[in-house]
Amino acid sequence: MATFHELLAEAQALRASGRSREAEQRIRQLLVGHGDEPLAHLALAQALAEQDRLEEAVASFQQAAQLDPASIDIDTQLRRAAAALETRRGVALVDARRFDEALACYRRALEADPNCVAAYGNLGNLLGVQRRLDEAATCFRRVIELDPNMPHAHHALAMIADQQGQLETAAAHYQRLLKLAPPTAELQHRLGQRLAQLDRPAEAAERFRRALALNPHALTSQHNLGVMLARSGQFDEALAVQRQTAARSPDDPESHIALGGTLLILGRLAEGWPEYEWRTQLQITAPPPLQWKLWQGEPLAGRTIVLCAEQAIGDVLQFVRFAPLLQAGGARVIVRCAALLQPILSRTPGIDGWLTDPAAWYAADFCVPMMSVPLRLGTTLANIPAEVPYILPDPVLVEAWRQKLATHSGFKIGIVWQGSKIGDLGRSMSLAHFAPLAAVPGVCLVNLQKGHGVEQLPAFAATHPIVDFGETVDSTAGAFMDTAAIMRNLDLVITADTATAHLAGALGVNVWVALRRVPEWRWLLDRDDSPWYPTMRLFRQTQLGQWDAVFQNMRAALQRVVSANAASASTASPKTAGQVPR
Repeated sequence: MATFHELLAEAQALRASGRSREAEQRIRQLLVGHGDEPLAHLALAQALAEQDRLEEAVASFQQAAQLDPASIDIDTQLRRAAAALETRRGVALVDARRFDEALACYRRALEADPNCVAAYGNLGNLLGVQRRLDEAATCFRRVIELDPNMPHAHHALAMIADQQGQLETAAAHYQRLLKLAPPTAELQHRLGQRLAQLDRPAEAAERFRRALALNPHALTSQHNLGVMLARSGQFDEALAVQRQTAARSPDDPESHIALGGTLLILGRLAEGWPEYEWRTQLQITAPPPLQWKLWQGEPLAGRTIVLCAEQAIGDVLQFVRFAPLLQAGGARVIVRCAALLQPILSRTPGIDGWLTDPAAWYAADFCVPMMSVPLRLGTTLANIPAEVPYILPDPVLVEAWRQKLATHSGFKIGIVWQGSKIGDLGRSMSLAHFAPLAAVPGVCLVNLQKGHGVEQLPAFAATHPIVDFGETVDSTAGAFMDTAAIMRNLDLVITADTATAHLAGALGVNVWVALRRVPEWRWLLDRDDSPWYPTMRLFRQTQLGQWDAVFQNMRAALQRVVSANAASASTASPKTAGQVPR
């Protein structure tokens, strides 16, 4: 007659061959005469678990544990089965939208088995649905600790990081996910988006290219590919992709705007302006619907035209230069802009009146967005109206700031290092990059930075002298009013690509601008001057994101300028002192 262990081995062999139902029957027969054997109850529990009968399996595991309470193996298997059972109950409760009860089930599962991957994953899913993102992320990170190759956890963490603006984290999880799961066009596109936001355009372009290979009809991926190719300096390929995208989506403004930007940065203004005109189809860039006829280039003699500010402050400061040309054509020019800009533009030639109330009505014949005027006038690189200054500071403020700055000696340089957080995309740098300039003998740095970025001043000022007039600047007279007056009393302005650059250029003061490797279209390529601003000098990155070389080049140029200026000041008349040679 077979012994207990022999019969149990036969049942286990049935389990091993995938015949769990037969194994269960054998074990139940065995239990008739051996009900006090914990191994029999353990084997039954295992057979039931293999059939996904978790509730019965847990009962059998509990019976085995009662008979052999010292067995670590039995206790471990009991805990795992109990966790699996609670997890299943939690899933059913989620389906029934009984979320609080489901949470309790998942937590009981983790109390039973702190290493239950399924419980952590489902708990993370539910917490995510409830917008408890930090808690959800903790769950999914624990899943990855237990099993680094769980695609769902990486996908969930990428999505949470997306929602929390943690771009590096999101990109890392998308990259890992693409190694663990079959790549899809959507995942490649998402990774491309994050890399684009991280200002890694060449890598982003490759991901959009892969997305297109998986889904050739993905128009958004094609559009983004063109943008990233341009941003990484691959202009020939960018133009080809952007032309194809615009042809595929002839009514899509974004496609035409991207193509226009690439043509403009290449200096092909006649081709670029018509494509860039599509921006007026976008609510975020176009002026609101107006009651006037849109000017298409008709004669303006004896007519009134409303010149509408658009986009950012820097754009307004750059393109308000066209007001005198419209006035020279016989028009009465009314500028429609935000009220905060009226004071700084109040002395600009060519402006006959103002509209600062968006709801106000004005009797006019035409209107035109400021950045549409170059198209109407046929503006090219050869005929850009570049007479400066066309923004004129308040002479009373200029004199007041002359007296304040007179107490500070040296070659005075106003500096700005950071623009708005919105749409910055690699244009700003840290104040620390200005340290080589501060070290040039005879230099006196003057802070022109406002708002975001000023928190860097204390650390910098601890080791580098800098004049800071604080929050009083522009607080009384209006936006840019004090800043413009200060600039008129400086020897030089050095700035990131911000509205300050346009203000300095429009004032006709000496200004140096630090530019990213592929800048905005208005700065063109491969030149150190600007056809828009004759007193401006451009310093460009040679490698994306690398500012050190830019500021070392600036330091070398500054040393020459300061030396030349000192020599000139000792020998020249007051009329020629203070000039900044190129």
